[in-house]
Formats: sequence, structure tokens, C-alpha cells
Amino acid sequence: MYNTDIEKSKERIIGIDESKYICCCGCHIISCARFFSIVSIVLSAITLLFIFPYSYSYEDFQIEWKTFIVSKGIIVVYCVIDIILNAGVLYGIYKIKPAALLPYITVKILFLIIFGLFSIIGLITVTVIIFTGHATGHGVFVWIIGLFFIECLIVYMSYRAYKYLKEVELGRYATVYQMQNVPTYQ
Repeated sequence: MYNTDIEKSKERIIGIDESKYICCCGCHIISCARFFSIVSIVLSAITLLFIFPYSYSYEDFQIEWKTFIVSKGIIVVYCVIDIILNAGVLYGIYKIKPAALLPYITVKILFLIIFGLFSIIGLITVTVIIFTGHATGHGVFVWIIGLFFIECLIVYMSYRAYKYLKEVELGRYATVYQMQNVPTYQ
């Protein structure tokens, strides 16, 4: 759904404060959610395209098959789940169905909790690496913190998009209900 379609649906709704649905970059929250979903789908598809041609060589199974299968399998499962969840976000935006965003928000919050736990373990490891004099530890530390905050921002933006779509949906149904009860004078 394009922004003009959402604008047309908002014309019938009175009382939506658009200023609270602007993202930090000045775009509407729906545009940001759509952008991040499309980018995530494209990046997941590219990741899958680069993993599959090199996934099943005989030498890799001979050398370290357990590590190979687990690492590639986790990446493939994550990419497939990410594509499905982001497709649900795009569907929810297109059809103005806020319930389609809930699986994405729920799974991403669980991912953030798991990622946060692994980040704490990783930060302890990186701290040990930094104090032993390895220069790569600083970059890893910045990467972990940056990735965590970017994921938090995307989840928060998706939640705000959910709230906006919920308000549009409730206003649309309220408007339809009010129109049914309006007496017609002929």
C-alpha cells in the first residue's frame, strides 16, 4: 500500500495526531517500517543465495561436518524466518491489519533477549581480549553494541507502526459504524 492509500483512509478518520508518528529521520513511521522490511527481505535473500551454492561441498562435510551444518543451518533458518516475518509486516501495512505485525514484534523481542544474553557473554570475552592487547577487540565491542541498538530501534519503530495501524483500523471501523447509524433524510 502506498502512502497515498493510507492518506485516503486517514481522511475519513478524525483525531489522528500525525506528529507523533514521525520517525527520527523525519519520515512517516509506515514508510520506515516498509523500508526496513524490504531491506531485510533483500539482505536475507542475498544471504541465502550466497550460502546455498557453497553449502554442500563434500570436503566441508569431511572436515568439520557438525560445525558446518550447525552454522549454515542456523543462518538459513534465521533468514527464512526473517523473510516470512518481514513479508507479514508488508502485508499488514498493505492491508492495514496491525495484527500482522505482532509475530514480527514478538519474535524480534525474543531475538533481542537472546542477543542481549550472548552480547553480555561476548562483551566479557571482548573485554578479556582488549586487556590482553589485541587490537581487534575494540572493533568487535563497537560492532556488538551498535548492532544491538539498531535492532532495538527497528523493533521500537515496528511497534510504533503497529500502534499507528491499530489507530487507523479502529478509526476506520468507527467511521463505518457511525455512517451506518446516520439517519438519511430524503
